[in-house]
Amino acid sequence: MSKKINKRKAIVESKKGIYCTLLATGLLLQTCSYPVFADTGSSISNLGSIYALNTSQSDLQILNDRIGKLEAPTQAEDENIVINEHSLNLDVGDGFQLKLLDSDGTDVNNVEWFVRVRVPQDILYTAESFSRLNGVSISINDGLVKAKAQGNVEIWAKKGDALYKCVVNVEKEKDSLVEKKVEEIADKFRHLSSDVDKLMAVHDYLIDNIEYSNEHIVSYAYGALIEGKAVCQGYSQSFQKIIDNLNIEGRTLKGYSVFSGEYHQWNRVKLDDGWYFIDLTWDDLLEDQYRSYKYFLINSDNLGVSHRNWHSYDDEVDGTKYLYYAYKKQGVLANNEEELEQVLKAQINSSNSSNITVSAAIPKSIHSSTIISTIKRITGGNPDFREVNSVRDTFGTYQFYSYEVSRIPYKPQKNVNLIEIKPTNNVNETTTSVMLTFDEDIDDLTVNDIRIDDVHKTAVNKIDNKTYELAFKDMMFQSSKTVPVEVSKRGFNIANSRQNVYINIAKEEKPNVIFKATGTKEGVLENVESGMRYDLGDGVWHDINSSDPVNITTKFHEPIMIIKQSTTDSILHSDVQKILPIETVSPLGIKAVDSVGNKNNGKILYVNRKMEYKKKDGQNWTSCIGKEVTGLSEGEYLVRYKPDGLKLASQAEEVKINVTPENNNSNESNNGNGGSSSPNAPEQSSEEQNKPNPKPDSQKPSQPSEEQNKPSQKPQDSKLDSQKTPEEQKESQKPKQKEEKLSSGASGGGGGGSSSPSKPVQKPAQTPTKTVTQEKVQEKSQISQSYQETSTKEIEVSDIMTVKEAEMTLNNLKDTKQITWSKQAVIKVIQKGIMSGDTNGNFMPKKNVTRAEVAQVIANIIGKKAQTKIEVSDVDNNKWYAKAVQTVLENKIFTQDEKGNFRPESKITRAELFVVIAKLKDIKPLDNTRAKEVLSKYTDLGSIPSWAIGYASALVEKGIVSGEDNKINANDMLTREQLATIFDNAIE
Repeated sequence: MSKKINKRKAIVESKKGIYCTLLATGLLLQTCSYPVFADTGSSISNLGSIYALNTSQSDLQILNDRIGKLEAPTQAEDENIVINEHSLNLDVGDGFQLKLLDSDGTDVNNVEWFVRVRVPQDILYTAESFSRLNGVSISINDGLVKAKAQGNVEIWAKKGDALYKCVVNVEKEKDSLVEKKVEEIADKFRHLSSDVDKLMAVHDYLIDNIEYSNEHIVSYAYGALIEGKAVCQGYSQSFQKIIDNLNIEGRTLKGYSVFSGEYHQWNRVKLDDGWYFIDLTWDDLLEDQYRSYKYFLINSDNLGVSHRNWHSYDDEVDGTKYLYYAYKKQGVLANNEEELEQVLKAQINSSNSSNITVSAAIPKSIHSSTIISTIKRITGGNPDFREVNSVRDTFGTYQFYSYEVSRIPYKPQKNVNLIEIKPTNNVNETTTSVMLTFDEDIDDLTVNDIRIDDVHKTAVNKIDNKTYELAFKDMMFQSSKTVPVEVSKRGFNIANSRQNVYINIAKEEKPNVIFKATGTKEGVLENVESGMRYDLGDGVWHDINSSDPVNITTKFHEPIMIIKQSTTDSILHSDVQKILPIETVSPLGIKAVDSVGNKNNGKILYVNRKMEYKKKDGQNWTSCIGKEVTGLSEGEYLVRYKPDGLKLASQAEEVKINVTPENNNSNESNNGNGGSSSPNAPEQSSEEQNKPNPKPDSQKPSQPSEEQNKPSQKPQDSKLDSQKTPEEQKESQKPKQKEEKLSSGASGGGGGGSSSPSKPVQKPAQTPTKTVTQEKVQEKSQISQSYQETSTKEIEVSDIMTVKEAEMTLNNLKDTKQITWSKQAVIKVIQKGIMSGDTNGNFMPKKNVTRAEVAQVIANIIGKKAQTKIEVSDVDNNKWYAKAVQTVLENKIFTQDEKGNFRPESKITRAELFVVIAKLKDIKPLDNTRAKEVLSKYTDLGSIPSWAIGYASALVEKGIVSGEDNKINANDMLTREQLATIFDNAIE
């Protein structure tokens, strides 16, 4: 009985115990509740009962309150000291030493360490107290962080009165284990010479190491790779993860089985001549002794015999070059009857046994009975046959058969001695062949007569009647080892038939290339030499032809692969050097102080020496020196963390410095863009003072606003944001609450000290004096006003049919079974008439959406034609989407690029749609600080383009968009069902 059948029997017998355990667990969960961080083995019973060893609870609360009032994590830093990391992503079991560094890079001593958690309560712990808790994500001892469980915490370092923050995210342990296993498996096959051989190796490895198990229906790749058990999702997802790591293009597919009607999942892969299908699940047979390739690299016609309702994209053309590749590589494919006889003879004559298994792939024009008659002719008798039906493949132009053949007539044996098997290589060369020497003539040997594991045998060359050379390649092992070689041939009794041979592996030296980041994606490869190659994660290798540094642009979350190429067959390519550039989280809470008059004395606050800045339209970045940048003129500025070795520069934060009239404000005023050293600065920026308010400030009737009595210097702008020019939009999208917020409330509390707000402060004569109460009233009024100004525009679209009619329309679509989780959203957009199926009756939920298609959907919603004619370089007036493009451009929902192109056929990303939806609904973007708070739950926050982060966060906050598995996937291509779901949330 095979190992897989034994495993299945054990699982069936243990089901009862598993179900009892699950029942008991369910009852426990219904009747018991534990505090999230409770230590059940000590006197610690809840979050609020922890007391610091050297810090009182009240001192911790005071410190936590101070932290909570900081406008930026860097606000309370000492300008001469920085923390070595402000953001960490760790796997369970990893460790990292946090430390403070002075201006010389020397470690700072006597640092106090604290841990702040935000959920379920906002509590600050000493490092010692937090580390003693059960169930927490990290422990920390004198800055040494150890990851223990999935979670997210803030670590705060305190030196004197200065504070430094690092956010630590510990990945889910299962995810970490899966990714490490994926890397381990991929490394086994990375050296193979072709992508098709890598695919076959991964196919075989997973089939040998996964057992189909319904108990693991929701464990997916973790069950497949870590526990060795899975259903189809686990097979396909683990296969996809591994080939992704090998930089082979592919994706998972979902559909249904023709035979059972059940939901099913498999894979689509791309090779050099086109696309192929692989169904790993159905190639994994119950019988361990047989490995099927029925569903390995097949085309749409062959797949359609057993699978249905999958979606392929228009540009995914089926390949033909690698059909039946596995059969060819195994040497069992025959193109005619003469070749069939050679294929069968090689298998039959490779053993003296009377029972063997033979296989052959033959054209459809040759009947399967020909295999049986040929075997009888070769054996000279009338043996018994039993077909192995589970591996029969009769779908394509070639048909594969396998037979167990028994009672093969005995053939007299000739005694021969295998004198020696020795490698043919020199000492410092790789073994690619071995020489076999016999004492007698042994007729013609074939590759079937010689068994050697973990290599691909390519040929047997006859040197003379007693000497043969076996050639091979693609060794599965990557270092030198001793392997057994065994010879067996019908009609010969071979003495010493099994011998051990040392296979030497000689490689080029592994590269030691150094990557130095120079930008957010850019970097340079140093210590390179001619003959090396590099791959940036897209499967394309680039040659290096000199020792000059190489400038590259990295790809998000993709490692750089580097090898040293071999110049001779006797030396293999080097092992792969992998370099993974580190993504850096953007700075938070950066503020600007306006310049006064023509003095060019604007400022950028809350920076440190790990950051750099430049004017938005400038070319060169300038390093920040202290806590603020001074002497700045009017304009928009970008601030980011600098690139540093492996660490890429962060995405830049944008701040704007305006000019304040000299006679209105002092140099110390905060004029609407951030921090100020004065706690009594005027509340409105000059920009706000010079433009009419849509609503008056909240003031006593006896204190009319001076601004209301001034003639407006600017006409009232009544345009909706979606109708403004890009420049007008940018200006109007500034969050009003942020611009009008009192600087004293934020700066005083956040910095640890505050001037007393309880007594009135004399202000310039032209500004009415306000009490603290008046300030609070006005601040509340401004917050309320800001909320009203940024409220969502409701979009109502009339129904064109009833819900029942929409359901009937959906059910009549050919691919309705592909529409699962998005069904209700699809019904709604069909009911509203804004999306429908194509002319062939398909909705195509998995199809990526183009900019033209989104434009058409929005035009359907808006329901009015464009009134003007806008010149669009790449849109022909006769195209079906031409009018829709005019509509979305006129309404400023889409924009053209610098060449006047719309790019109608380009696939649209989720990030692009976030901006489009926000403009359609007149939703203003959140400021960067608030945006990152809203998006903090997403582990891929750093991948969201800077131009989309404000819009994305606004839509998330309003529940219009969401992510999956703690990721927002902003750079993924948008599918039609995702589009339907987002519009379902966006329209009434």
